[in-house]
Amino acid sequence: ESSELNVAPMFDGIFNTYAEAPAVAIGGGQVVISRIREHYIPQPYETAYTLQQTAATLDGAWPDNPTGVFSSYYTFAHQEDLRHPALTIDAKGNAISTFAYNAKTADAGVYYSRKAAAGTWQYATKIPNSTLPDNGPTVVADGDGAMAVWAHYDTAAAKYSVVVSRYTKAKQF
Repeated sequence: ESSELNVAPMFDGIFNTYAEAPAVAIGGGQVVISRIREHYIPQPYETAYTLQQTAATLDGAWPDNPTGVFSSYYTFAHQEDLRHPALTIDAKGNAISTFAYNAKTADAGVYYSRKAAAGTWQYATKIPNSTLPDNGPTVVADGDGAMAVWAHYDTAAAKYSVVVSRYTKAKQF
């Protein structure tokens, strides 16, 4: 059986709106969606990025509006963007999303946002010591937490490495 998700709040017709393919996960009786909304603002010639997330029970109605948990702006002087949303949910309905934040500052890196089964999305936080990934991130969950994985190119060593960070109740990444 299929049903239609009203995505109008996520695709609102703002001039030149673009979005990467959304990340979708199902578990614990819920379905969750995470996507990066990008839109061009003609004056003062900048692009805005927002990570938007929403959740619903499998047989329930979608919320009227997604939750925006992180935003950035790209201008010629202040170049940053959001990339590669990934999402996982465990059997209890606890969800974690990850994404890459590209910035010309130490804030660049892999970020995550968490939603408890009966809660709301938390504001995104940087995974400590992460840097901008060259590929990914992706995230998977098990009964004890989640694991974020991404590829990073080390220019000094001229090689790629796989970076892994574990999230548990005792240690949040």
